[in-house]
Amino acid sequence: AGRAVALPLAGLKIKETPEGLSLTTAAKEEELLRIDAGDRGAWRSALAGGAAPQTRVVVVDYPSTWSPPFDESVRLVKLKRSDPEYKMVAEQAVSQQFNTAGQTPHVKGDLKVTGVARIQSPQVWDRYCLRRSIIAQENDGDPNERMLWHGTPSVNLILEAGFDPRVC
Repeated sequence: AGRAVALPLAGLKIKETPEGLSLTTAAKEEELLRIDAGDRGAWRSALAGGAAPQTRVVVVDYPSTWSPPFDESVRLVKLKRSDPEYKMVAEQAVSQQFNTAGQTPHVKGDLKVTGVARIQSPQVWDRYCLRRSIIAQENDGDPNERMLWHGTPSVNLILEAGFDPRVC
């Protein structure tokens, strides 16, 4: 199941940076367009004058592992031990517990996975897909994705307020 989502460009604030044009929408969404310095004036005029499309549209497909319904609500889906996604997460968590890129590991002793849950948030997924498409365009088609595992007793806070990497 998928749907088209758009990053609205109405009410756009445009700022020139050394890298290109920084765009901020009325909804505070930010995007950096990497444009050659010689072309920035034409782009700025087109964006400010309405000649450019007023939205960036991306077709979003939800992950095949997600469970319906795909409404706007945030859902916590507890996975069964027999679920392939549970097994993959548990195996990777245990095998990579000390792969900390030079940082001190936060797990002392052997890690034991006692449960795996997936947070399904169509709104967050839509924003992620928009950003992923922008990054892929700027990196020759490579969105530079990484998997993120987060073990926490504070899952309710993440459900209510969203994931914030600054407080991990």
